[in-house]
Amino acid sequence: MKFFLVFYLTFLIGLQESISQEQYNFYIPDNDNRNALTYDMKRVEDVIYITGIFADEQGHHSMVTKFYNQYEYETFILENISFSISPLSEENGVFSYFAMDREIRSSIRGKLSPDFQLETVDTLAAPEPINWTISSQSLGGAQYNAYIYYIGDKFHMGISKYDLESGGLEWTRSYNPEAPYALIYHQNSTEDGNLLVSHVKRFENEFTSFGYVMKINPDGDILWESEAIDTLATSGKNLVTIELSDGRILTKLNKEMWFEEFLCCLQVETPAFIWRDANGIFEKQYTFKTPRSDYLYISKIEAGRGDYFYSYGQIKEEISEVKEYYGFITKYDNDGNEIWTHRYRHPDFEDGEDRTFLVRDIIEEEDGSITAMGRINETGTAKSDIWMFNVNEYGCFNNEECSELQIFTATDDLSSIKSNLKIYPNPSKNIINVEGLDLRRSSLVEIYDISGNKVYTNQILTKDEIDVSLLSKGVYIMKVQDGNSIFSERFVKM
Repeated sequence: MKFFLVFYLTFLIGLQESISQEQYNFYIPDNDNRNALTYDMKRVEDVIYITGIFADEQGHHSMVTKFYNQYEYETFILENISFSISPLSEENGVFSYFAMDREIRSSIRGKLSPDFQLETVDTLAAPEPINWTISSQSLGGAQYNAYIYYIGDKFHMGISKYDLESGGLEWTRSYNPEAPYALIYHQNSTEDGNLLVSHVKRFENEFTSFGYVMKINPDGDILWESEAIDTLATSGKNLVTIELSDGRILTKLNKEMWFEEFLCCLQVETPAFIWRDANGIFEKQYTFKTPRSDYLYISKIEAGRGDYFYSYGQIKEEISEVKEYYGFITKYDNDGNEIWTHRYRHPDFEDGEDRTFLVRDIIEEEDGSITAMGRINETGTAKSDIWMFNVNEYGCFNNEECSELQIFTATDDLSSIKSNLKIYPNPSKNIINVEGLDLRRSSLVEIYDISGNKVYTNQILTKDEIDVSLLSKGVYIMKVQDGNSIFSERFVKM
């Protein structure tokens, strides 16, 4: 029996319209019943749909979180199935899905009810009954579902195309059946209405897997296939391909590389970019040389709305045997020249706390801002919180010129939860008065600079004035927690 679990939070209804223009940085906490591993976002009008899987004592399940804004969201749980990569396709308000049914060891597809439960369930059309879901891509009113199927101990790859409106099967094709081990990792669409498919092949008596990119048309015909990538690491995991705005093809992969000059300090499985022309012919390659003590993981790459693209994921820095993990987003021009890069964390977890931060997916909004979704993990446990934040077109929380590390106050810190507190004078040179404090109890006061760095804290405020004379000139955000009320306001230090 399918069921759903709803987390529905609503705050500050009267302030939502104005607050929605603010950048935000918050997380949806895990609980004892859910270990959420989120992978993808899909925007449909004003709602973002976050998909992923989670595990509990009863097994593996899938989840859909409808994210309306930073104050309002709800999560639906679908039992005993595991979503593919990018599992949801939408047509005229109706959602289709692609997932793995773990009980029958077969991929299934169908439509979801309005409350996001499995409404219709069909077994995927595949050459063999035992098959495994990989990824889904919607394009031109159709859903392309990539899978692998097993013949004995060999596995092969295929794609089935379904009409989204009728749900009918249009075709199913196997690719590279001559390779006893073949696996699709990623699909993406092109401007001319075709598909880019990133895949891996390994042949009999070979110990190395080779990566490829092929372009197929809506009938499933191969238009071209690239040359082999012969230094692929980890059997091609995280092989991703996109089309750039100039028509060139960009692939992200992990390569197994040894550089003599970095032999003792290089991350062996290091990310790389490969550029090809529109016909799949190799142009150039760039490989990241990351010291072994550090770590760079690129979740995905994403074509932008202009002549640029994004990469994002996780960075680990090891300084004096202390490991610090950050989410990151980097913006490049089409030739791979860095436009900007920033690391991100949530302010609730100070330096030294056992948390890792990962950016999993992004959406470049129409106004140029970026909505990012990721995970905050407590190391050594299964705890995984959903992480959401929004930055402007420069990757910053509040202004164009921001530091490389962006740690911004949490959403509710910015929301100016209603209270009777006021601050004055504003601007101020030396002293700021806080009107409305209950001096019979202590209040927490924190001040952040415009980049989100905490520059002042006082946990026992027993008088209604704050000395800001030591602060540099600039714009700051003051947060005052007085009992159950939280007040925050920007002020200018002259």
